Amino acid sequence: MVSDRRTGEALYGATVVAEHLPSGSRYGTTTQKTVVYSLRGLRVGGPYRIRVSYVGYLPDTISGVFIELGQQTQVDVKLNSAEMQKREVVVTGTGDRTFSAAKTGSGTTISADEIASLPAINRSLSDIARVNPYATQTTAFGADDGLQGISVLGTNSRYNNIQIDGAIANDIFGLGQAGTAGSQANANLLSLDAIEELQVNISPYDVRQSGFTGGLVNAITRSGTNTLKGSVFLYGRNQDLVGRSPDALRQPYA
Repeated sequence: MVSDRRTGEALYGATVVAEHLPSGSRYGTTTQKTVVYSLRGLRVGGPYRIRVSYVGYLPDTISGVFIELGQQTQVDVKLNSAEMQKREVVVTGTGDRTFSAAKTGSGTTISADEIASLPAINRSLSDIARVNPYATQTTAFGADDGLQGISVLGTNSRYNNIQIDGAIANDIFGLGQAGTAGSQANANLLSLDAIEELQVNISPYDVRQSGFTGGLVNAITRSGTNTLKGSVFLYGRNQDLVGRSPDALRQPYA
């Protein structure tokens, strides 16, 4: 909401521009007759710099705004009239709050930094999704290898809904235990290095998130910035990682 700092009157038609500082991307809108403004489709993370301007008022800038996946961030702005310009202006900031502050439901959000530091055996979504205490991994038909599925609250992985950038990425025919497309061939749906943020929702109580009776795995892919970055990983295994066999229990270590 954009309003007059002195009278509290809402300002209809104020211009709001949000800039994603790491990439320079800008998103703009104006306040509506409902005295609020809405910016949709923004990249998660930040920081964002929000600049608000209105005819007859001094523009204001708010920095250090961050956005989380699946959350609505509310930033209220109060503008000073141009006639009230003083030599010194003191701006006091408060923590951002969401539109749905009373929203209930169980869920876990994992950032790109957490994904990079968490251990992963198969480098799959299920390796990261089990960070949620309600999610566990299940092995396909008793096999000891291959991709594993995500069991939420004890349900089969086929009852989950997996979304990548808002698009459904479930195993349509239900042939793979992992519940993702290509899991029958032990193919990872998406590289962990390409994920910006991942969310595991159990009961979001949100009409926009549906199509599951187990859990929702919602992931978004990373976008580029003005800084050149890269990542590398490797698999390694040698005899030092293997213990003694049962028939060698009586033999001393070398």
